[in-house]
Amino acid sequence: MLRWIMALVVGFVFPVMADELSIIDSQGERHLVKTHLLAQQFPAAPVVTANPWAPEVHQYTGINIESLLDHYGLADTGVRLIALDNYSVVLEPGELATLRQPILATQKDGRPLTRRDFGPTWLIVDFDQHPDLDVERTRNLSVWQLAEIAPEQ
Repeated sequence: MLRWIMALVVGFVFPVMADELSIIDSQGERHLVKTHLLAQQFPAAPVVTANPWAPEVHQYTGINIESLLDHYGLADTGVRLIALDNYSVVLEPGELATLRQPILATQKDGRPLTRRDFGPTWLIVDFDQHPDLDVERTRNLSVWQLAEIAPEQ
């Protein structure tokens, strides 16, 4: 019964906020920010790649995650990436550099990412340019339907 209630809550709440990302900054303040505004403020270079979940090559555009984390005072700390379904993983301090310029994709081939396309926000790594990154840890960090970024306590 609880699952059904949660599904209804998620179904009714998140469509309204589907294009927002919750970011908790280094001071503990929560910011709900429209992803298209983040993409304008922190534009990322496009990533053209296939990946384990979308085997065809697509162009992904969106948010420069390194600049975003820096802006919110989270560049030198571990951060928890939390998806709409509450899947979460911790991006350890310094680990972002090992992913070789990943982005928070908000668009695929010029169209906004939908939930069916792993959106509205998806951490994308260029698996085609860096096939050595196609390992379990990187796949675990490739959070789709990203809803929140928070400092790890």
